[in-house]
Amino acid sequence: MSVTIELAPETETQLQEAAARQGQDPASFVRAAVEEKLRRLTSEPTNGRTAANGQAGITLEEEERLLDELALGSEKLPILPPEANSREWIYGDHD
Repeated sequence: MSVTIELAPETETQLQEAAARQGQDPASFVRAAVEEKLRRLTSEPTNGRTAANGQAGITLEEEERLLDELALGSEKLPILPPEANSREWIYGDHD
């Protein structure tokens, strides 16, 4: 299948530069980008989660695993007093 798209001059320049950095011609670069996007759209459901860049995010299972890893060892962290959240406590050594 062939697709023709109109790009703004700045976008065309960015495409050519990005393709060159990857050692590809623009058509191969665009083909790979479309294939990657389609792979993400047809992979495991993301439960509505999206990454900060708007791309398909992670699955619920991946999110739970990452949060569990993040929490490992957290029981050893000290409990801070309430005043630790005050401006004076945070910036006490600044004038």
